[in-house]
Amino acid sequence: MATDYDPDIKAEILAVAMDRSVRTVELLVRTGKIPPFAKINRKAHGWKLSTLRAWNPRVAHRIDCLLIAAA
Repeated sequence: MATDYDPDIKAEILAVAMDRSVRTVELLVRTGKIPPFAKINRKAHGWKLSTLRAWNPRVAHRIDCLLIAAA
């Protein structure tokens, strides 16, 4: 994998990786249990995969697997 591989991750992908609903993910962000959202573009927010990897490597690995399976 290239060293510049750091895709944008939306709340829906994180919710699937955590086996939670998007609403629960948003609640966990508000309570500080998940890192705060960052702007992906003008209309979307989410995280960089590196941010999620620093927060929880296991969840980031599950996201990696989901992204590979979807490709």
